[in-house]
Amino acid sequence: MKYIEALLLRGTHFNPTRDELKRISEHYPKVNVSVKEQTEYTKEDVLKAHIIVGIPKLSYLKEAHKLVWLQTPSAGIQKFSDKNLYSSKNVILTNASGIYGRQISDHVIGSIIAHNHNFYRYKEQNENKNNGKNISPILTSGKTPS
Repeated sequence: MKYIEALLLRGTHFNPTRDELKRISEHYPKVNVSVKEQTEYTKEDVLKAHIIVGIPKLSYLKEAHKLVWLQTPSAGIQKFSDKNLYSSKNVILTNASGIYGRQISDHVIGSIIAHNHNFYRYKEQNENKNNGKNISPILTSGKTPS
């Protein structure tokens, strides 16, 4: 049985859970998954991988003869788009463009609510043990952002 070697580089944008890794092994039994920290993988890890999810060092890619697919965990792939970086011109390069829309929306809405209801000031007062002052929320009804 021939296995596909997949290298998952764990970092701030990509951190698979045990459940996710279990599902990969259940659904794709011929995929051998290695999970390494983005800062702790070796050149040998890259050289034996058919699939890499993460941001590998550019200098390793020219010798990665088995590499078929590179998936970056971010939208920006400019530094990986030069075909001369790879030992094969047929490496598939994909990115994570568009997958963070919901998270970004949630963050923006949460930040607006936190600002308008003085959550940051409440936190600061709490840290300074100054809980006695009452702060009114900022009213935004009928206002537009400037």
